[in-house]
This record gives sequence, structure tokens and C-alpha cells, in this order.
Amino acid sequence: MTRHRSAFLAAAVALLTAASPAVADDGSLFNAYVARQASEVDPASNAYLRAVNRVGKARTPRAARRAFRAVLRANRSINGALGRIEAELEAQAASSEHGARARRQGLMEVRGWQLANRLESRVIRRILAGKRVNVPRALRKPNRIMRRVYGNGRKAVRAFRRVGLTSPVGAVSAK
Repeated sequence: MTRHRSAFLAAAVALLTAASPAVADDGSLFNAYVARQASEVDPASNAYLRAVNRVGKARTPRAARRAFRAVLRANRSINGALGRIEAELEAQAASSEHGARARRQGLMEVRGWQLANRLESRVIRRILAGKRVNVPRALRKPNRIMRRVYGNGRKAVRAFRRVGLTSPVGAVSAK
């Protein structure tokens, strides 16, 4: 009887130790996803929001050009932070099904946001070059991509939550 208990205990300990690396790997994946949010993405997003507000309040062409250039700078800094997050996510390996889903959704979120910023920057550069641009039509695609990005971010956070990891700030694109 004692032999059976010890065999059962050994099997239980083996199962528990086998499950812990999965949480550890998904934890490092989660840290790669969340680590740069407060330090890099949020300040760059705040700068972007301030620049967009300046574009809306611009009274002169010079003020509008300066505000558009501020939007371009903010987009570059956001894309730089997102590129670092993308590299860190790609370097990490998921160890569970939910971790793999979170990694995939996080990468789709980051890559989609970068694409939307590049498309928006292209429109702004055309405006600054003095070319005729139908702005609502030109920004339709980046806006559609960003709506998809928000969904990808929510799905990534949901998958991390299923592993037992909760983000105090939510998705990267939640700002």
C-alpha cells in the first residue's frame, strides 16, 4: 500500500513539475508583451494624441504642417517601440495552446498597428508635399486595420488570462 502511495506521489510531483515550465514560458511571453507598454508605447501614444489634437486645432497652414510633422514623429516612435515588442515576442516560445494563441494575436496586433501607422504616415507625407488627397478615403484603410488591431489585442489579453496572467494595463493597443 505504501509503495502505491509513493508511486502516486512521484507521479503527481512529476506532473506538477512538468506543468510549471509551461507557465514559466508563457510568463516570459507575457512579460515580453507587457514590459514596454508603460515605458515606451504609452508616452508615444500620448504624443500622437497631442499631435492629432494640434492638427484639429491648427488655424494656419504653418501650424498644420508643424502638427502633421509631430504626428509623423509620434508614428515613428510608436513603430520603434512596437518593433522592439515584436522582436521580443518572436524570440519567446509559447508552451501552451493559450500561450501560442496569445503570442499569435499579440504579433498580429503589433504588426497591424505598424502597418496602419505606415499607411497613415504615407497620407500625411502626401499632404505635406502639396499633393491633392481625399483624406477620409485615404485614411479608411488604416482606420479599418486599427479596428482589427484592437480586436487582436483583446484576444491576446483574453488568452493570457486563460493561462492565469492578467495585464494591469490591458492590450498594447488599448490606449
